[in-house]
Amino acid sequence: MDFYQPDPTEYEDYEWCNDYKNRFMEKHQNDEDYLLMEELKDEHGAQAAKALFEQELMRRKQKIPQKLELKKRQRRKHRSLKIREIKIKLKSNLKLLFNQFKVKLKNQMPNFQS
Repeated sequence: MDFYQPDPTEYEDYEWCNDYKNRFMEKHQNDEDYLLMEELKDEHGAQAAKALFEQELMRRKQKIPQKLELKKRQRRKHRSLKIREIKIKLKSNLKLLFNQFKVKLKNQMPNFQS
């Protein structure tokens, strides 16, 4: 993952080149892939680091479908729990409304038997 470094002789202002490099480093210093690549370069050299980095990317690609499936399952589970909670609330609200209705009906019609 080499980044573009302009040739200082191409530009009158060498500071521009240095500034570009510094901005790139700031932008990518928290990027996990970039940090991993730099770490691999330090340990194994540039060519080996590139190969190891490609292996890591392939491993991640294989993990992504598993993560998506897990997220889907968690969403379904969460959704079913939400539905269950709503059903319970509706049932209790319905019972409460029915009891209120019976009380009103009893008040209006004293002879009413439930």
